[in-house]
Amino acid sequence: PWVLAEDDDLDPSTHPRTLHTPRYGMSCYFERGDGEMYDKEKDPDEFRNVWNDPAYSRDKEELLRLMLHAVVTATDPEPKQLADA
Repeated sequence: PWVLAEDDDLDPSTHPRTLHTPRYGMSCYFERGDGEMYDKEKDPDEFRNVWNDPAYSRDKEELLRLMLHAVVTATDPEPKQLADA
């Protein structure tokens, strides 16, 4: 019901996480504390960012919960090896 895209190769100040559901597309820039959200039913070309639109606050909250679940689920539980030991 959803797809998560992670991009850690971009500018380290953004590291966006993008979640797509059948109705919405949401990108979160956690380090900046903002994001983008698009209603793909009403705006299939994603021209109108509804991230700060009060009419979408409930859907945004639900998507943020889903995003958290998706990020935690996708996180590798093994720590990265930083140097040869």
